[in-house]
Amino acid sequence: SWFLVFQLIENIGMIQRFVLVISVMIMSVLYTMAAILGYSRNEKDFSEAIQMSKYGMVVSLVSILNAGLFHISSETTTSLLVLGGYLSTFLSIWGLHSLLLTVAIRSRERKSLNTRATANFYCLLTWLVWTSAIFGGFGLASIDVSSSFRYILGIPASIPCTLMVAPILLLLEGDPKNRYT
Repeated sequence: SWFLVFQLIENIGMIQRFVLVISVMIMSVLYTMAAILGYSRNEKDFSEAIQMSKYGMVVSLVSILNAGLFHISSETTTSLLVLGGYLSTFLSIWGLHSLLLTVAIRSRERKSLNTRATANFYCLLTWLVWTSAIFGGFGLASIDVSSSFRYILGIPASIPCTLMVAPILLLLEGDPKNRYT
């Protein structure tokens, strides 16, 4: 995670960089532990994995609040989600960790309604976080929110990036029993 932070971050101050690295490292530990517990524990001990993932969510939300406070305290007029900024970097890494948790829980041999619901929640969270980072960094294709609009093969960058993120939704898992027959 710290390697990704230093690769993705561009124009932020040293204090913001330090806070981002600390919050990402704490989030990494919590989500990794939740993924390991979620994959290896049986159904009755699965609450430990849920508890670790809740702690990771709290750290994530506090970090987003920090991003807002840093943006308010700095006298910049750039977008909060600009590419290479605090929030876009954090959202990218948060999406990776929630995807890790989704895949770990989805890969369990024995599943219950609780494990499926948790995996589905983090699957949707991954999609939402990455879509927010894409639209915040590249802008909407028809509205041109960002001032430096980027193109990939002549197509606005948000369109192919959205298409690349969409298959994450294939990890959603339903009830194996057919209730309607």
